[in-house]
Amino acid sequence: DHRDLHLSLRRQRQMCIRDRSKKSGKISGGKTSKDGLSDPKPELWAAVENGDVVLVRKLLQNGASVNETYKAWTLVMKAAEEGSTEITEMLLARRCNLEAVNKTGRTALSFAAAPSKGRQPNLTVLRILLQAGANIDHKDVRGETAKSWASRDGHHASVAAIDAFEANDRICL
Repeated sequence: DHRDLHLSLRRQRQMCIRDRSKKSGKISGGKTSKDGLSDPKPELWAAVENGDVVLVRKLLQNGASVNETYKAWTLVMKAAEEGSTEITEMLLARRCNLEAVNKTGRTALSFAAAPSKGRQPNLTVLRILLQAGANIDHKDVRGETAKSWASRDGHHASVAAIDAFEANDRICL
């Protein structure tokens, strides 16, 4: 069938492009999309995911956007989830959008308090985001806050850190 041939040729072309890109080091491997074609991660995104502080700094200095997204995730969301203190601080210093949300309405604070896929929270990153003014009361599409995610996932230290920040914040008012 003509459509199958077209799809096959498209896949072959994409594989050649991907192979050339990997050899040149320009992209990092991404997940495969529904049509079987690669969905490559942007270089800065991959550097944040891998915790490559030097490359993140270099790419930002060379003009990469601090608010770059990949699959509706911001760089600060990924840095927070990965527990990367230095990268989180670097992104905040460059005024990243701290309140951006992904497709499910989660923010960087939510991922810092309750990372996905069994990762453990980095309380330093959580505190950095709180001190930077992250909205503690933000609710995702399920109506959950960062604190409720942490509580539900058993991250008691995250809940305690948020509680301590809220208590201190009330005292300062």
